[in-house]
Amino acid sequence: MDTFLKKTFRYAQSHSGDTVENVFYGPYNSLLIKLFPLEENYTLGAKIAPTGEIDYFVVNKITKARRRDVRVEAGEGVVADEAEEEDIDLHPVFILEVKPSSHYTSNSTRKDADLRVRSRLQNIAHRSQELPVIWAISALGTRFAVYRCERLDNGDLEVTPSPISPDPTDLMDTAPQRWWSWDLMDPTGYAKFVEVSERVMQSVSQICVEN
Repeated sequence: MDTFLKKTFRYAQSHSGDTVENVFYGPYNSLLIKLFPLEENYTLGAKIAPTGEIDYFVVNKITKARRRDVRVEAGEGVVADEAEEEDIDLHPVFILEVKPSSHYTSNSTRKDADLRVRSRLQNIAHRSQELPVIWAISALGTRFAVYRCERLDNGDLEVTPSPISPDPTDLMDTAPQRWWSWDLMDPTGYAKFVEVSERVMQSVSQICVEN
């Protein structure tokens, strides 16, 4: 990770990063733009929650769509010759959900983060059915877990890590801390985040043909 980006994450950690997630929005936004550049036809979006916070980030692949005819107003009611305008399509290919650092220590907040990411993956899988594999990251501060959703031959979705079913007779941890074993502030953690982004782009390149 370059020095400036690392400083933005350290600043977020030291300014309420334990309890407030929005201090991480800027650093993660910058990181995603760096890893998924517009020059390679990626764009970054966000789903806004009713509270005004970002529910999750989504990386979209831009592809060319059909060309359509439009009529151009030349002024004073005069219609000029028809022109062609090119549409684009946006295909969601990766999601990132960010929560405060303190969520790492609580079983219930990790469980909530896990369930939310699995739900996001399912939604994107139905919207981008051409993708054989969809990746997601759940970030709790700078710690993160990596999720891989594979579309099986029978159409079912298989998510790794596999979900842990709760036991009503036992207070089982269904989202263990070990899933969030990577840390962006460590070189190995940053390398893992980069690896995931490269796998996303590799998956997209196999199926995404621009018209």
